[in-house]
Amino acid sequence: MKQETPWNKLAVEAIVIVGSILLAFAIDAWWSERNETDQVNAVLAVLKLDLESSQRRLETIRSSHDGRNPH
Repeated sequence: MKQETPWNKLAVEAIVIVGSILLAFAIDAWWSERNETDQVNAVLAVLKLDLESSQRRLETIRSSHDGRNPH
């Protein structure tokens, strides 16, 4: 007896597999973007601290300089 191929079942399984793969790619892309955003935010935070520190040092030097050389 010849068995018939269950095309409907195979089509549904193929769609589920392809959908799962596409979902995995989407999740991976989202995760990579999130990690990149976290890294950029960390670098920006360090840069902000460095700029604020430089600004404080500049203000200290400027006030010291203004104290020695009044206009």
